[in-house]
Amino acid sequence: GVPLPDPSVIPDVPIFAARDGVVVDVRDGDDDHPPNYVPVESDLPKGNRVRIVHSDGTYTLYTHLKKGSIVVAKGDTARGGSTKLGKMGNSGYSPNYHLHFEVEKVKRESNSVTGYQTLEFFFMGNDGTGFQPIEGNIYERQ
Repeated sequence: GVPLPDPSVIPDVPIFAARDGVVVDVRDGDDDHPPNYVPVESDLPKGNRVRIVHSDGTYTLYTHLKKGSIVVAKGDTARGGSTKLGKMGNSGYSPNYHLHFEVEKVKRESNSVTGYQTLEFFFMGNDGTGFQPIEGNIYERQ
């Protein structure tokens, strides 16, 4: 995730689904930490989150969402760019307000799901070209 430039400002930033899919996991109820919080091990694996499965079998994960802000439920259909999921927060193992975003696939062993594997991904720019996000950079919807 990427923190905001001024962590003393508590943002009110809506988070939208990146792609079409179906909500398969929602966690809400973990408190937000104050800015510049020092995470501790007991914060793991907590954090308010939404996970969406897509038609190609990949998942997107949105974590550290603000407590009480999630507006989707398991089974809901999400539309990329238009379905609001919740608001950026600072819940779980997180030092400042930000969105932790991942693209994932299911990990399996002997036909049993054992977790998720993070995949590399690209964002599509306004000019139609793709680019890979760089850790530490801030990206805004145009």
